[in-house]
Amino acid sequence: INAYEVGYKYETRAFQANLAGYYYNYKNLQVSSYQDGAAQIRNAASSEIYGAELQLRYKVSSAFNVYGGAAWTHARYKSFENAPFYSYCDPTVTVATNPMWCAPTAVGGMGPGGLVQASTDASGFKMQRAPAFTGNIGASYGTELGGGRLTLSGNLYYTSSFYFDPAQQFKQKGYELLSLRAQWTDASDRYTVALYGDNVTNRRYQSQVLFNTLGTGAVWNSPVTYGIELGAKFR
Repeated sequence: INAYEVGYKYETRAFQANLAGYYYNYKNLQVSSYQDGAAQIRNAASSEIYGAELQLRYKVSSAFNVYGGAAWTHARYKSFENAPFYSYCDPTVTVATNPMWCAPTAVGGMGPGGLVQASTDASGFKMQRAPAFTGNIGASYGTELGGGRLTLSGNLYYTSSFYFDPAQQFKQKGYELLSLRAQWTDASDRYTVALYGDNVTNRRYQSQVLFNTLGTGAVWNSPVTYGIELGAKFR
């Protein structure tokens, strides 16, 4: 990999900004997949990633802060001629040549057919797990309460769509996640109690997709989650 990055930082008492741009050029990038029940490593001949990131923070007052960030990424396989392609059932394959029963029959169930392992030319395709845009915006507010300090905070995260595989067969649509938290800390800064909510809008999305010649498996995210958290610092 040849990696290049340039950045700029600016900060005052109330405002902070960080900006960066980057370019990565890969050769012989290794991509893993599962075929015939075993892990395989393939070399994507070349690929490149370039983009920009921005982070901002503004101190509205001594108690109130807002912050946010955004990232734009262009990630492509420049040359990848043997990308793994999810297998499919070919009903013309005889049991004698491939003893798998995968073709649906008229009465239900499976009849003769073969699971075919294939590859495709992914040159120019998007790299897996590489959304074009991600961003977040959040805020926090603190005030004295009950002999301690109460902090209210929230953060909204967004990602655009991306693929789980180099052949672009399995796509996750864009989604957003909202997290909220209220935390009280005692005057000694040793004990905390907090109420929190993760994914409070109950967005559903796939966090992982695994595929091989025998099937496809998907892992989904956790639903809306609320809880109470107690903490203590030992010195």
